[in-house]
Amino acid sequence: PRIAGADPRRSGGRDDAAQAAELLNMLTEREKPDLVICLLPGNQSENAKALYPAIKRWSASCGIATQCIQLAAMKKNCNPKGVKSYIAGVLLKVNLKLGGKNGFVGESVHASRS
Repeated sequence: PRIAGADPRRSGGRDDAAQAAELLNMLTEREKPDLVICLLPGNQSENAKALYPAIKRWSASCGIATQCIQLAAMKKNCNPKGVKSYIAGVLLKVNLKLGGKNGFVGESVHASRS
């Protein structure tokens, strides 16, 4: 898989949302990945205003699934149990976005209700 990154400090005056859309377009111009994972810097309230919505608009327009990871949330939950829970939640979302199932009801449960 290809890995690319962007440093907001080198955006040339562009805002984070415009930079994110440009990077996402560049990443997917040759091939269409199944999933793009975006690591969001800064605090959550700033990301919620422009960066996160821009990524999700891009995702909806081109049909490529995205998963955003808030780096601030990772730092906030820096104890091992908190980070483990956060990552587990992210992985459950990734699994669903890639067509997986996070749970199912087995036949034995259905048979016992008959």
